[in-house]
Amino acid sequence: MSTSAEPDRLGRALRVAGVLALLVIQGGCGFTVWGLHRMMVAVQQPSREARHAAAEAADVATTLAAVGTFPAAIGYVDRFTGDGTLEVMTQEVLERVRIDALTIVTTRQGHTTPASLYPGCGVIVSGDREADGGILADVLVVDRAP
Repeated sequence: MSTSAEPDRLGRALRVAGVLALLVIQGGCGFTVWGLHRMMVAVQQPSREARHAAAEAADVATTLAAVGTFPAAIGYVDRFTGDGTLEVMTQEVLERVRIDALTIVTTRQGHTTPASLYPGCGVIVSGDREADGGILADVLVVDRAP
């Protein structure tokens, strides 16, 4: 009986070793692909100045289409907190949005200034997340009144 049990143990041990080897190899390949993807994203993203120039040169319809495709936040202006920062109430959370000299403020009719923003106006924000969780706005579309 010991002779029939030994091949079963050996077969199980080999199967377990094979599965573990496959997991290690697939995990290593996954990390390699993920790392290459992150490097590609970092290389392909244009600078903020280049994005500003492209948005400024584009017509309003093109800008609105780009912002509507990948919005960072959609909601209503809740309040202005100073230093070019405003808070936008979305459906989920209150987002902090920073506006600077490279931020383009526009409406459906054309470009405007940050002075056209007021508490309660609807906005669509396109931009990047900052390290502190806020959004640095590239384009801010004044979309609708409450």
